[in-house]
Amino acid sequence: MTHRTQEAAGGGASSMTAAAAEVTPTDIEGFDAVLNGGLPRGRLHLLQGEIGAGKTTLALQFALAGARRGEATLYVSLAETQNEIRGIARSHGWSLDPISIWHYEQGADDQRAMQTVLPAAEFELPAAISAVLDKVESNRPTRLVIDSLSELQMLAGESRWYRRGLMRLRAGLEALGCTALLVDTNDTSQEAESYLGSVIRLDSKTPDYGPTRRRMQIIKMRGHDFATGYHDMRIKTGGIEVYRRLVAAEQRRHFEPRTLSTGMVQLDDMLGGSGLDVGTAVLFLGPTGTGKSTTALQCVSAAAARGERSLVYIFDERTQTVFQRAAGLGIPLAKYVDAGLVSVRQIDPAELTPGEFAEQVSREARGDGVGLVVLDSLNAYLYAMPSERFLTVHLHELLAHLSQQSVTSILIGAQRLLNDSKQAGRLDVSYLADTVLLFRTIRVGGEHAKTVTVHKRRAGNHQTGTREICFTHGGLSMGEIVTIGQMDVEGMALGISEGVRGLDDEA
Repeated sequence: MTHRTQEAAGGGASSMTAAAAEVTPTDIEGFDAVLNGGLPRGRLHLLQGEIGAGKTTLALQFALAGARRGEATLYVSLAETQNEIRGIARSHGWSLDPISIWHYEQGADDQRAMQTVLPAAEFELPAAISAVLDKVESNRPTRLVIDSLSELQMLAGESRWYRRGLMRLRAGLEALGCTALLVDTNDTSQEAESYLGSVIRLDSKTPDYGPTRRRMQIIKMRGHDFATGYHDMRIKTGGIEVYRRLVAAEQRRHFEPRTLSTGMVQLDDMLGGSGLDVGTAVLFLGPTGTGKSTTALQCVSAAAARGERSLVYIFDERTQTVFQRAAGLGIPLAKYVDAGLVSVRQIDPAELTPGEFAEQVSREARGDGVGLVVLDSLNAYLYAMPSERFLTVHLHELLAHLSQQSVTSILIGAQRLLNDSKQAGRLDVSYLADTVLLFRTIRVGGEHAKTVTVHKRRAGNHQTGTREICFTHGGLSMGEIVTIGQMDVEGMALGISEGVRGLDDEA
């Protein structure tokens, strides 16, 4: 849910247009989406975060965005030298020539700084603030960055002097009317937060395995609408990328119920007569080797044959293996990929945050004609991010978002997702899936047979029987319904005890 202040709420299209005219875009796409257009114009904004969180990179992007738009831009550095700042820019391939950079050197222009009678808070702090305000007034920028306030806090020494300095700095900058981003490396400081109407916080943490996870949060932004909560972000060569938190409720819309054929008449019949329900999440559940992924590829092939696009995200297999298996079963996956009807993505979940992956899927699913998304498999997604919390909520929002776009999702999961108590706490299948297909291996007539059963379908009735599913060079085919009387004792134990155990609560 987005945060909406009383001043920002209401007003219709005209007020939205007026609000858009009163913001300063950062040109960081995801960040502007979080801000609903950009930072409020002519105001002071505090950017907080620990060392290495990405504050300077974001501040430089903000400044460069102003220069590209023809705005006068000033970058005031109270810590790094110009060479250090330009070095950061070069690492991203940026040239800082379009913006003015000024490094304040304490006492460089005033011999009185050598005095030792007065404390720094009574002389050096006012001198530094005066120098900054004089520089800003002479340059008259429309965009300003001051990096960082922690240097002023060090000069102040005590909170009371720091508060006085901040009040003077705020009054001087507000009088000049520029949009200012004030960077603060000391995210424990309460003074700056209380005196400024906008606070943006960046944080980072390093998990036991994988890259550093970074995220941002808008703590407050008075009089302006913004997306609340944490939003994942990443620092790449070329700048920061922000992945706005998905909120499916913001995009609710109505569409007429319809179904998608799986390409197998018998399976369509088991699903109520015509296939998978559009805009639902379908879980293919079962042990390894029971045909879950192959059946999903058959659904993808059937959609492509109808001219509908599909996205396949592979977590725990190589794409080469996927194409080889499809070709061996007569599924023309490569042909549909070449035709642009199917996209197969190899995903390394250990290198992605949940927010980044959700943004990637939702962005690609907005393409024309996308009707089916396959995630193979949920187990790899979960195990690759053991330290991440709320994975179930991330997946729920992603699936709900896809549903609002009339996209059907097929999730591949191992049977232990239901039987493992630890995993059950992290992934509630009933919570995520509208339809569950149970794949298992049983013994029929002394031979092992792979079977599929429709365990549940929220959208309507379904057959409750079990059918054998066969995989040959000619493709997938299904046999007649297998009755319990046809199963031998071992088959009943393997197919029913292990395959169905734990499903009663999901019915």
